[in-house]
Amino acid sequence: METQGSIGIENELTADEIAQADIVILTKDIGIKNEDRFKGKTIVRIGVSDAVKRADAVMSKIEAHLEKATA
Repeated sequence: METQGSIGIENELTADEIAQADIVILTKDIGIKNEDRFKGKTIVRIGVSDAVKRADAVMSKIEAHLEKATA
């Protein structure tokens, strides 16, 4: 997981890690630096509070989407 905030980018994802990702989850609360790195990937935008408070529900929806895409 990469984080971006007032101290900059931490745990920056590598090009290989991004290439291996099936889906990318980005916050809609702040602008994402270097977002062009995720071009061509399926992107889900959610609020930080939803990612924290409703992580199970968010992941269930993403898994259902991925299952439909591969069916």
